[in-house]
Amino acid sequence: MITEDDYLQIAETLIRRHGANALHWADLAIDDLDTKGEQDSADHWRSLRDVIGNLVASDPIDVQLALN
Repeated sequence: MITEDDYLQIAETLIRRHGANALHWADLAIDDLDTKGEQDSADHWRSLRDVIGNLVASDPIDVQLALN
């Protein structure tokens, strides 16, 4: 079971690595998993994307710093 803390930690890692593009990578993963019929995995990525979106919206300056 993936916890809220797990999602937060994964989202922070993706943002550190990809900045605001983490949203794009999450969208790609969701589309790929939906295409493959892997609904449970796609749903986890949707939850993760929501966390990424909230972090990006709440502190865009930190996201920009992650790019450097």
